[in-house]
Order: sequence, then structure tokens, then C-alpha cells
Amino acid sequence: ETAIREHLAPLLRADGFKGSGRRFHRTVGPWIEVLTVQGSRWGASFCVNLAIHYAAAPDVVGAPCEPGKMTEAHCEFRRRLAEANTDQWWEHGADAASMSTAVRAAAELYVRKGRDYFSQARRALEELTPLDLVDGRFDLCGFGSTATRTGLALARIRQIEGNTEASRGFARFALENIGSAVALKRELRALAEQ
Repeated sequence: ETAIREHLAPLLRADGFKGSGRRFHRTVGPWIEVLTVQGSRWGASFCVNLAIHYAAAPDVVGAPCEPGKMTEAHCEFRRRLAEANTDQWWEHGADAASMSTAVRAAAELYVRKGRDYFSQARRALEELTPLDLVDGRFDLCGFGSTATRTGLALARIRQIEGNTEASRGFARFALENIGSAVALKRELRALAEQ
């Protein structure tokens, strides 16, 4: 955490993030963005998780959003900070110099790619239409969720924004792709029939 405090946290604070330790968050317009550093259960490496959630919508378990308490697991759209759409981990030794080198490398990648991942995904989520979702014509910069959760999240967002027609379209898409997520049927039907 010392290396995070020295090399990553100052960059995040300059970008408007709050938090400490391994979890940081910020609000950008109607969106909550979360960045967490996750250590490997076997030690000697870490990854950086990025997440986006619409602040006025319930989190993934249906609870009201509290930006200061949100983790990436509470957010609808998540990805790992990585050079490409891969699972990237930074390895380090037990010494402070090795940890600092690894965190500096992760911080550099956040500056080079992470900022754009957040801004491009937000823009895509704001512009996405039900037809784009059906046709697969969208790019969330690696942020993802299941088809059902994506449809539900966007149906909720468009309903909050007052765009009933788009909300219905996203809900219908989610219902068509419901799979085993049958617990979501009631809410999706209500959104599809509003």
C-alpha cells in the first residue's frame, strides 16, 4: 500500500478519485467509477480492476449506490486494466523497490490507457441504443457484463433518464437473452411493458 500511496494514488487524486489503500472512486456526471488494486491470493502480484456504474441505478445486488462504499463487484460494468483485452497482473518481489517498480508500471498504464477506457466506455454507454446492442455494434472498451445484465442496466438507465422507448427496447433484449437469470424476469417484464 505504500507503493500505491506514492505512485498511483497521486495520479488518481489528480483525476478526481477519492479513497485510500487499495480502493478509489469518483463521480463523473451520472457515473460512478471505481478502481481497486487486487492482490493475488498467492502473493507476489496484483491486478487493477476498473468498474463503471450509473449512480442513480441500484447496484448489482439491488441496493442503492453509495459511491464511497462501491467496489468493482457492486458495479454493472467491469474490466481489468490491461494493455489489451487480457488479464494483466504485475509481478513483484517482497522488497519495497520491486513493489514500487510494479506499481509505477501499473500507474503508467492507467495514464496511458485507463483514463481513455473510462471516458470511452462512458460515452458508449450514453450513446448505445437497443438496436446497437442487438446488432453488436458497440465498443465498451473491454468493460463487460452478461447480455442480460447489460440489457437490464441500460433499461434502468434509460428509464431514469426518461427515455421510455429505449428502456423498453433494452428490457426486451434482456428478456430474449435471459438464460438462467430468471430472477430478473419480473423487473425486466415491468420495464418492457412500461
